[in-house]
Amino acid sequence: MKLINISRTGVPAEDIPDLPDAAKEVGAAYVGLYKQMGFVPQWLGYFALDGCVCIGSCGFKSPPVAGRVEIAYFTFPGFEGARLRHTYGGGSH
Repeated sequence: MKLINISRTGVPAEDIPDLPDAAKEVGAAYVGLYKQMGFVPQWLGYFALDGCVCIGSCGFKSPPVAGRVEIAYFTFPGFEGARLRHTYGGGSH
């Protein structure tokens, strides 16, 4: 699994072939969130790739507040319940 930053403009920081419509909608939502919370590297939104396929997104609502963070994740339609090829640590299932 690979995570790619969602940029200030809502597009992936790296090229993702065949970006799903759901990812484009998530990117647009992050543009608004960045305007509210600021664009703070590390505390961003990310697109999740399994191999070369964008399967979802995850991210932070804001940088830590009182030592806590709020996270969100979204598995794109068609990938819910699917067994992923790799773990976040890069090992195979």
